[in-house]
Amino acid sequence: MKLAMVADKSEASSVTVEGECPGMGSSWINLNPVNYKAPILSAVADVRAAHTAFVPGQEGGHTRPQWCYAAVASAGAKTTCAFASASAAQYTAALYCETIEGWFFASTKAVNVTAPDNGGKPVGLTLTYKKAISDITNNGVVLNICGKMAETLAVPYSRVTDAYGGYFGNPSPSLPTSVPAKPAATTTNKTAATNKTRMLANATNATNATKAAVQTEWTLNLFVQPDPFAKKVDNAATATALGGTAVAAAIDGVTKATYGAMTAKAAVVTEAAVKFVKKPTAAGGAKQITISGSTDVGGYVYCAVSKTASRLRMLANATNASNATNATKSTTPTAVEAVNLQSASTAAKYNIQRQETKTGALSFSMTFSGLAEGKTYSWLCEATSLSPSNPAFRTAMEKGSAATSAPVVTTGDSALWSSLFAAVLMIAAVFFY
Repeated sequence: MKLAMVADKSEASSVTVEGECPGMGSSWINLNPVNYKAPILSAVADVRAAHTAFVPGQEGGHTRPQWCYAAVASAGAKTTCAFASASAAQYTAALYCETIEGWFFASTKAVNVTAPDNGGKPVGLTLTYKKAISDITNNGVVLNICGKMAETLAVPYSRVTDAYGGYFGNPSPSLPTSVPAKPAATTTNKTAATNKTRMLANATNATNATKAAVQTEWTLNLFVQPDPFAKKVDNAATATALGGTAVAAAIDGVTKATYGAMTAKAAVVTEAAVKFVKKPTAAGGAKQITISGSTDVGGYVYCAVSKTASRLRMLANATNASNATNATKSTTPTAVEAVNLQSASTAAKYNIQRQETKTGALSFSMTFSGLAEGKTYSWLCEATSLSPSNPAFRTAMEKGSAATSAPVVTTGDSALWSSLFAAVLMIAAVFFY
C-alpha cells in the first residue's frame, strides 16, 4: 500500500493525499491534525463508522479529523482526496482498504503531511498612550479596539487579538485577574564616603532618597494573525496597513476621548523555537501550589491547575463488579484532541496563568492560590513562541500533580493547656459565686 501527499496539487488551504490499495474494492483515507495522535484502526467496521460520522464542509474542518472514500474499480487505481488545511499545519494520514474478496488492509503507520507554508507571520502593533490604560483592567476597551481594527482590515475578529490572545467578544482564558506588581523602587545613597559619623536614628538625610518611578507612558500590544488560507501572504503590506490612517482613525474612535492621542508602531513578529531548560515542577503550600521552571529563549509559558481536587484513590483490592464487566467489552479507538492551554474548553476545567520569559529573565514562577487544604490537584504547563494565538512553536505538554499543605491540627499539648485554663476559670467562678 502506498500513501503520500501530492505536493503540486496542494496549497495552504487544501492538501491532496493519494493512496493505492492492493486490489479492487473500497478505499478510505483519513487525515488528522497531528496533535490528535490518532490511532490506526484495526477493523473495517470501525473505519466505516468513522467515515459515516464525518460531516464534510464544516467550518473549522481543518482542525478536526477528516475522511474520504472512493471505490477502487481496477487494479492499481489510485484514490486521490483533497482535504481542508491551513498554512504550515501538520497532519497525519492513514489509508484503509477492503478488497472485493473481503480482505482488510490498513496503513502500518501514519504518514506525516504538512500543508504548504504561505509565508504568513503575525504582525504586532504597539500603541503608546500618555494616559493610563491597561490591557488587563481595561480589557473590554482593548477588545473593542481589536474589533474596530478587524472591521477596518476586513478580516475575521479572531485574527486581531490582544496580548493574551483574546479578541472582540471573546476574552482570553489566560487574562490575569489583576495587574502584576511592579518592581520595588530603587534607593540611592549619596552620602560621602569620608563621612564616617554615625547618624542618629531620627536624623534626616536628604541625599539618601528613594526614587519612585513615575510612569509617563502606557503601551498596548496587539497582534494581527495572517490569513491561514491564502496562497501567499504579504506581511509587509499588513504592517503598512496597520500604520495607516484608516486603522489609526478606528483606534482613536474607541480611545481618544478618554485616553487621549496615541502613537502606533507596527512590526512583523519573529518567532523562535522554545524549549524548557528546567522543566516545570510544582510545590504545594498553604492553600496554594507554585509552579516554576525556565526556558532557553524568550517565550510565553502557560501553566494551569485543575479547578477541582483529585478524587480519592480506590484501594487496590477493592472490587467493582460493574467495572469488571465493562472491562471485557471491546472499545473502538478514537482520535482524541490534545489539550492546549489557550482554549476555552481547557479554561472551563483549569485555572490558567501565563508568564513571559525574556533574555536575562528566562525563569518563571506562578502561584495558584485559594485552593483547598490537604488536597491534590493536577497541573499542566507548556511554552510557546511569542505569538498569543496560533504560535509557530510549542513545547510538549508537561503535567503532574501536587498537594496543598494539610490543615493545621491543634496538638495535644495545646488542647491540654486549653482544658486547664478552662478548669481554672470554672474554679474561680465557683469561688466568687
